Amino acid sequence: MVRRDRILLSQMVVECIVGVHPEERAQTQPLEVEIELELPYRRRVRRLGETVDYALVANQVAFLLENARFFLLETAARAIASFLLAPPAPNEWRSPVEAVRVKLTKPMALGGKAVPSVEILREQGDFEYLNEITSFGKAEVIYEAKGVGIYRLHVAPGKSIPLHVHHQMKECEMVVTDGLLLNGRRVEVGEAYRWPKGFAHGYDNKSDHWATILCIDSPKFIREDEIEVRCEPTMPAPEWRWRWK
Repeated sequence: MVRRDRILLSQMVVECIVGVHPEERAQTQPLEVEIELELPYRRRVRRLGETVDYALVANQVAFLLENARFFLLETAARAIASFLLAPPAPNEWRSPVEAVRVKLTKPMALGGKAVPSVEILREQGDFEYLNEITSFGKAEVIYEAKGVGIYRLHVAPGKSIPLHVHHQMKECEMVVTDGLLLNGRRVEVGEAYRWPKGFAHGYDNKSDHWATILCIDSPKFIREDEIEVRCEPTMPAPEWRWRWK
């Protein structure tokens, strides 16, 4: 028997777009989420960096489900598993996750006649993570599927993601680690935005350590739609900020 520590998140409900039918693409529905994380066995846990902050995990998973607009439960479950099994980002002080179980349930999908759900089990090594060296550091592919791409952008100390706009992609971003300025203003871990097309946004890492952003592009990343601009940066409108309700 493999000795592991387990963290369980249950009774989590997220309102999101998930499904293939037209009515499912037009209106959100509740999705019940259960996640079990298996961590390396430790006789005792003395600090948060030796485990996983389940509050951050819940917030990040809700961010993915609400903004990625998945077509299939299976795709959503695989994307979440891939994200949770990815190695800790630079300067992200948490334990690695060795295995994960993700269960997603659509309680309203069949009008009460039955309750469909999908449950998957994945372990380290089941996913590959491609990394591209960029001018700001590294872009890591977490998961790509029909109509969506999920990435982690790792910004090196002293580097910047230049001010840019998108005209084809819808983009949502969440700050994973500290040290970043967004359009010149310091942002906190967990802060997230849904960017309107054409809004100029960029990041500066003024710290002495790496900083990471979780990014969702719909459709998946289009290189020619990353258009650098020269203008005076403005702060995003409050209604563009994402919060898990």
